[in-house]
Amino acid sequence: MNNKTKIYQKLIELSDDYNGIDAQTLASILGMSRSNVSHQLNQLYKEGKVIKSSGRPVLFFVPDNIKKKKEKEMDQFVKHNPSLKQAIEQAKAAILYPPKGLPTLILGETGVGKSMFVSLMYQYAVDMKILEKNSPFISFNCADYSNTPQLLVSQLFGVKKGAYTGADSDKKGLIEKADGGILFLDEVHRLPPEGQESLFTFLDSKTFRRVGDPTLRTSNVFIIAATTEDPNSSLLQTFIRRIPMMITIPPLKERNLDEKLYLIKYFFKQESLQLNKEIYVSYNAIKAFLFYDCPNNIGQLKSDIQIVCAKAYSKFLTNLNKDIRIEIRTLPSYIREGLLKEEENVALSDKLGGEIEFFKFSPHIKQKESPFSSNSDNIYNFIEQKLMQLKCKGFSEIDIEYILQEDIFNHFQKYVKGTSLSINKKDLLDLLEEDIIHCVDKVIHFICSKLNLHFNKNLYTALALHIDALMKRIRSNKSIINPQLEKIKQSYPKEFMIALQVKKIISDFFHCTISEDEAGYLTLFFIEKERIDQKSDKVKVILIFHGESTAKSMAQIANKLVGEEYALWIDAPFDSTPSETLDSLRELVRKNPSLAGYLLLVDMGSFTSFSEIIKKEFQVPVKSIALSSTLHVMEAVKKAISGFSLEEIYQSVLFVNSYQKNDSTLKNTKFQK
Repeated sequence: MNNKTKIYQKLIELSDDYNGIDAQTLASILGMSRSNVSHQLNQLYKEGKVIKSSGRPVLFFVPDNIKKKKEKEMDQFVKHNPSLKQAIEQAKAAILYPPKGLPTLILGETGVGKSMFVSLMYQYAVDMKILEKNSPFISFNCADYSNTPQLLVSQLFGVKKGAYTGADSDKKGLIEKADGGILFLDEVHRLPPEGQESLFTFLDSKTFRRVGDPTLRTSNVFIIAATTEDPNSSLLQTFIRRIPMMITIPPLKERNLDEKLYLIKYFFKQESLQLNKEIYVSYNAIKAFLFYDCPNNIGQLKSDIQIVCAKAYSKFLTNLNKDIRIEIRTLPSYIREGLLKEEENVALSDKLGGEIEFFKFSPHIKQKESPFSSNSDNIYNFIEQKLMQLKCKGFSEIDIEYILQEDIFNHFQKYVKGTSLSINKKDLLDLLEEDIIHCVDKVIHFICSKLNLHFNKNLYTALALHIDALMKRIRSNKSIINPQLEKIKQSYPKEFMIALQVKKIISDFFHCTISEDEAGYLTLFFIEKERIDQKSDKVKVILIFHGESTAKSMAQIANKLVGEEYALWIDAPFDSTPSETLDSLRELVRKNPSLAGYLLLVDMGSFTSFSEIIKKEFQVPVKSIALSSTLHVMEAVKKAISGFSLEEIYQSVLFVNSYQKNDSTLKNTKFQK
């Protein structure tokens, strides 16, 4: 982090405590020279990021729209966890209730995140000035002392020297230590009846006595308790009546996909921070975590992610892997089972971005959590990663060209189609610099004057994010390469010429040089959906099986299940020759052209060699998989319709193949704590 960034972040951080701050004060806080701080503050002023006063000493202010970004942590949390909206509203009410809040009982299964929720309540109380910044926050699990009730009570209320054998000195209890703050009692149902009675007496009067001490003491502590049990059967009714606020935290299985994805990304990000290393997690691994059975809720999810990261880190340290990489094959079998449940939510590909092969979690990058926040979501990172992967796998130049053409068009197609990436302009201002939004408005005004193109919210969001990624890349001195530039020029000459003018608008606005390759990417934003569809055809799936109607039957089953006549087939009677079947395949390929390629699903024998012949004759990518079943056909068709590349479909079907071989092992696998 450079000095200017440090100064800017500190200024934002201190905006609630200072009504403007001078360079000398800020320099003292940061331990930097006044001249350096003053120079950087004036640079920030020129960039429009700060405001300064006209008097002496000169005070620097953060604009109000920047201050709004300092959202309360609890409000930020509810954005990504809408199922907890009611719980959070209850928590706020409990904290703010005069004069010192309402005692609260948190209900929920093991591992739902009760402790994390209470931490948010504490932070909210501090943010709202209910508690001082350094107020105590003490967490205590009653289950740790459940076998020794007397010791448990003394832990809470303290003990007088000589009260019982072993009490060799006066000791403060947790209620006393937490004075002026919050005491969180987890597994409160483990508190014995006498302990519950003492606690509800304290809740009534705010007074207590240490064990063995007649002296009456007071403590101004906010009590929050939690239990996994039914409070009506596990707690004294007299105790329950003293706790007016009961908040239920729903289990993980009741959270929606966006919430689960947020938690998965959050935990992987935390592990990257812990290791201070980048962690790469495959698309399929993320899917598996989204759908696997996780009976012990968020606690288990966090633990499982920590375990797979630890294993990947071990392989990295021993030089078995060049980086910390988590793939589907490295996951325990009970997590891999989650892939079988992908069909439960057809919107998954839109949420994850089907073209992303690996998500990168970096300790050095603050990740903006939003529906489009994957690190690989901008086209530049995606192309670089894809090129590297394809070259490492030994693909020929012509194969790479076909695959990239398909993937680049798919990347932009999702924006033009209007998938769930749209976001309000007001919210975009919280995520992006104001200059980016002004530039986008200028670009769109120009485009609409030249083309009959409607910019919906989705397309506006996509263009704003793209220009943001473009400027970050230029500022980092990273090159911009478009491997499909010449094809885009030839296919869309009118749109490309307009894109060149848009490139100039952006260049002039930000006073920077932008390469012609960028105009190729911009062109794809300005093409009507129908023209994109014509250019970005999908992988064709062809079934070839021996028998009178074997292939036809399997294809019809798959087509019926996906609701589209997509799978093609060739039935090869046992009295037909391989050359006759090959001729039928040639004719089928001619009638169904595809630059994206063909996946041949065959049963056995010479049919497996057809892929190389078709590949050479038609100059298109072709792959084949033998001993295919209906499950393979379903997987291939589903992925092909979704626009996945040939290699991605091929690998996915191969995984189904290996999964079937180990099916009995997977079915008998249970979660081990």
